[in-house]
Amino acid sequence: ELEEIRAEASRIRARKDSLEEILSHRAYTTESVKGLFTAFEQGHAHQLKPIGVLADFVDVEPAFEKAAEEFLHDELEYVLVKDWEQAESGIDLMRTDLDGRVTFLVHPEPGAGSHDVELRLPAIGPETGIVARLSEVLRMTNGLTGAPAALLPRLSRCFVARDRAAAQHLAQQYPELYFLTSDGICYQGYVVSGGRKTG
Repeated sequence: ELEEIRAEASRIRARKDSLEEILSHRAYTTESVKGLFTAFEQGHAHQLKPIGVLADFVDVEPAFEKAAEEFLHDELEYVLVKDWEQAESGIDLMRTDLDGRVTFLVHPEPGAGSHDVELRLPAIGPETGIVARLSEVLRMTNGLTGAPAALLPRLSRCFVARDRAAAQHLAQQYPELYFLTSDGICYQGYVVSGGRKTG
């Protein structure tokens, strides 16, 4: 019983550390977004009424949190707005009154279909070196549950690989897709990206 409690405590501690790392990274990299929301809260955002950031609408299985955050770091900071007019208003605000750059994501219309090009997709399983499709372990929430796959093209084209060797091999076989390791290193074609989000 004591061993079970220790194992559970260890699992909770690891999850807490992972969440703290994600939060510290997000707190460091979103100065422009924070400035935008501060302007909105103080009534200086003119007609702009942001719904939130995309990170508020994403729920990832715990085992894939770090990898998903590393891969979607830019997309998670997208500011969700209800229509193109709101997006244009936000761009105007950033260009005239605030510093930095912000990407606005227009909330898709209900029933909007996907316009994905037919891709050659690999099979998932231990024999292929693919653990999961990232879009299957990450769920959109809070009103984005029915969003089309084309909303985030990188997400719909990303697979979680067993390890770096498998990711490297798969990336060369399927250069139009992304292959992600559990520690957040991303392979595409002959390109690999990764690193640490510290200073």
